Amino acid sequence: LFLVDNSGSMYDTTAGEATADPKATRAYAARGAAEDFLLSITGSEDRVGLAAFNTRYKLLAAPAKDRKAVARGLDGIGKPPLEEAYTELYAALEAASGELAEAAGRKALVVLSDGVNYPYYKYAKALHPEYGTREFRADEALEEALRDGVTIFAVNFGPEKDSELAAIAVQSGGEVFDARDGAELGAVYRTIREQILSPLPQGTPQPPG
Repeated sequence: LFLVDNSGSMYDTTAGEATADPKATRAYAARGAAEDFLLSITGSEDRVGLAAFNTRYKLLAAPAKDRKAVARGLDGIGKPPLEEAYTELYAALEAASGELAEAAGRKALVVLSDGVNYPYYKYAKALHPEYGTREFRADEALEEALRDGVTIFAVNFGPEKDSELAAIAVQSGGEVFDARDGAELGAVYRTIREQILSPLPQGTPQPPG
């Protein structure tokens, strides 16, 4: 499952500056690299899915074998209004892991984020439209991933990095990567693809399914 940050800061440049040019934004670079990644998973038994998050979490395409149809889900990502532009990172990680709970085989969650967890209730000083007063914690996101057997690969795509995200990825059995532009992002996704699709080391317990 590919999980992409669609918070307000994703519509700044890769250097973190405001821009009116949509092709200069992190979101534009992320979209191109995401599409390439989704279409690169070509195994006959492999499935890919797509989700996005900001103030809310949204599943755009459930994991399926039709990669092109899933990639078209990227069309559902657009610049959010201010009230939807917060970064509920830990909530999204928990929700995305839950999407894979009943899936069989190896389960990987690839998350791209350009900043730190920025919960709506804490910073907007108002009830979250779905979570109310709840502020999700990093340890809850990790527990959900471990419970569901999900390996998390985290990609930092901005000047700010959430230190807890790196810890979540590593403790789930995955890795954390940094990318500064679209080219580096593409290279990171190729590395992640190789790791996800490589055979498990001999002696590694096989997941159910």
